[in-house]
Amino acid sequence: MNLNLTQNNLIGVGNTADVYDIGNNKVIKLFHTGFYSQNEIKREFHNTLLAVQAGLPAAKAYEIVTVENQAGIIYDKIPGETLLDILFKTGEVETHTLTLAATHKKILNTTPPSIESYKKKIQYRISRSEKLPPKSKTRLFKILESFPDGDSFCHDDFHFSNILWDGKQAYVIDLMDICKGNRNLDIARTLYLIEFPRVSKDVPNWEKVPEMQKQAAEIYLREMGVTRKEINDYLIIAAAKTLTGLTDYQAEQRELTLQFLRSQGIPV
Repeated sequence: MNLNLTQNNLIGVGNTADVYDIGNNKVIKLFHTGFYSQNEIKREFHNTLLAVQAGLPAAKAYEIVTVENQAGIIYDKIPGETLLDILFKTGEVETHTLTLAATHKKILNTTPPSIESYKKKIQYRISRSEKLPPKSKTRLFKILESFPDGDSFCHDDFHFSNILWDGKQAYVIDLMDICKGNRNLDIARTLYLIEFPRVSKDVPNWEKVPEMQKQAAEIYLREMGVTRKEINDYLIIAAAKTLTGLTDYQAEQRELTLQFLRSQGIPV
């Protein structure tokens, strides 16, 4: 496809993809080379269609295209900014965490289509990981097996950066990993993504971020109606699953995750 993609119409930069405004209220999410296979990109496209059909507030996906050997998906353009950008600008932790929690509850309470099992997906990821020794896997599988399967619509990558806010409405993005399963697994995954990440000094108010993360985590748990004790085993699995996807460039994040797993008796 012949599109004029320049810095002038670049509207979003992420770890795995950039987003460009291509006019006519459409954007293209252009995936970075080497991060995702063609099958994974097809999965995001297909899962987005399923999520929209199920009634989630998400941008409609139109087609998969190739631009100079990079794969991309064309979506409707959603107005607004990510909730994370807004949070960093305003520092209003409670307001935006309430939006996060309300949006997550809406997803979890939506009837899921026929999609992948959350437990099976995690089990596969852990079993294939070279970052976890056999003793760790045995312990993790035992914990995972103890969880009810569940039948909630789970996002599996739900955090402040994956919500767009236009001032009135929250929209969900990055739907590659949607699955059906135990709501506490998805809540734990989000809790991990709120509490554990370390941010660059380039973000506004970076020195305040650790305290903001702590505050946001407590508000989120309160709003989701779960306690740390109830969620702890789920958080162990969420951390282990996240560890399997961390790269060599995320050494600090990996070490923090390893420290948490060791503190929970997982031999890593």
